[in-house]
Amino acid sequence: MVVDGNRRWAREAGLADVGEGHRRGSTHVAEVLRWCAGLGIDNVTRHSPRPGSGRTSPTPSAHCSKTRS
Repeated sequence: MVVDGNRRWAREAGLADVGEGHRRGSTHVAEVLRWCAGLGIDNVTRHSPRPGSGRTSPTPSAHCSKTRS
């Protein structure tokens, strides 16, 4: 699964805090992982591209990583 566009989505939705895009994206990732579990899919690979060669804040990864439990 490629997790991308949360910041862009937040801007296009007119949200002042682009972090809200990451929070909503991580909620959706958790939902997709529940679907996978329900289908018996035990392993999912997530790739989260980082704009600017990793020079962004750790916020996107932090929100997504919380869904791993």
